[in-house]
Amino acid sequence: MEIEATRQQIIELQSIISGEDIPVSPRDNDIVHIQTIMDKLFPLIASAPAGSMPPEMLKPLQSAVQHFIGHVQNAEAKGADKKQIAEYKKAVSEAITHLTAGQAPISEGDLFPAAAGGGGGGGGRRPSTAQATAMGEAVGTQNPSQNNAVNKVAAPPKPATAG
Repeated sequence: MEIEATRQQIIELQSIISGEDIPVSPRDNDIVHIQTIMDKLFPLIASAPAGSMPPEMLKPLQSAVQHFIGHVQNAEAKGADKKQIAEYKKAVSEAITHLTAGQAPISEGDLFPAAAGGGGGGGGRRPSTAQATAMGEAVGTQNPSQNNAVNKVAAPPKPATAG
């Protein structure tokens, strides 16, 4: 089961990086998905130039980080170990801080708002205002709103050949 969950998350990461919107399933083995993302994505983020990536490179990484956050929220709602969850939250906070270096700081409360409901896949939840602002700042959008920066990150435009 763990191998299948790892394989599935690798496929999901590839799809997210190529611009697809992949929701978090409530049936996912969130801990395995989280570990896979930490092993595959976070070293890539750590090696990226801090705060100076062009938007076309930053958007896919932000989408993958949002997917990671969805898995952490689901794992927390399912009763995962609080110490483990704290480590994941710290890791994602460090990743976002690295990606958005030189911009307004982002607190853990901004990434994981207390009002976010637990359970159910992460795809249907709307980002908090702080998440929208952080994503908008990271892609260089002035005064981000639900209708511009977040939509561009959460649902990038389909290629002209897509049906």
